[in-house]
Amino acid sequence: MSGLLDRRKSERSPVWSDGSYQLVGADGSDWFPCRVLDLAEGGVGLELAGPLPAVGGDILVTIAGGDGPGDLLLFGTVRHQRAGQGRRVGVEVDGLGTHERSTLERVLERHLA
Repeated sequence: MSGLLDRRKSERSPVWSDGSYQLVGADGSDWFPCRVLDLAEGGVGLELAGPLPAVGGDILVTIAGGDGPGDLLLFGTVRHQRAGQGRRVGVEVDGLGTHERSTLERVLERHLA
């Protein structure tokens, strides 16, 4: 696990929040529930209640947006997966805009308070 931590762009904070995800490019456009385990500007750890995406696959994730309006929508690439202790994936988040950064900060503040 230390190798994984060494590769992360930023330290993740524990969140334990409900979310949903969609496999980009998969047949259909279904959204599935997930649990957000940890979160940072550079990535998110998820426990999935639906299909397990392939490593290298693209994924959309929504997380409740904190105290302000709107949900946080993240686009990223699955960098690792583990199916033994729940269906867990690590996602590297691709370029956040100003709105996404602001919402991310609200989500982190809510869970770290």
